[in-house]
Amino acid sequence: MGRIRESIFATIGKAYAFEILLFLEGKSPLRFTDIHPACKHEKVRAQRLRELEKEKLIEAKMERLKGRAILLYSLSNKGEKILQHMKEIQKIRKEI
Repeated sequence: MGRIRESIFATIGKAYAFEILLFLEGKSPLRFTDIHPACKHEKVRAQRLRELEKEKLIEAKMERLKGRAILLYSLSNKGEKILQHMKEIQKIRKEI
C-alpha cells in the first residue's frame, strides 16, 4: 500500500478523528470552538484538525465575521466518502 493511503489510515485511526469527522457531517462549516463536543481537549482537537486537513478530509476556510478573521472547518468530498466507509465498517463490526 502506498504512503498516501497509509497516512490516511494512520490519521483516521487516531483518537477523536472519527468523532470530529462525524461531528462535521451535516453541520459544517464550524468554528474550532463549535467542534468542542467531538473533542473536549483543545490541543488534541487542534492537532486532529491539522492532520485531517493535511489529508484533505476536511477543509479550513478563513472568513471574516464581525470584523474578525475566523477559520471555519467543513468536510471535504473526500472526507464525506471516507466517513461513509468508516460508518459501514463500524456497522459491520457491531454485527460480529
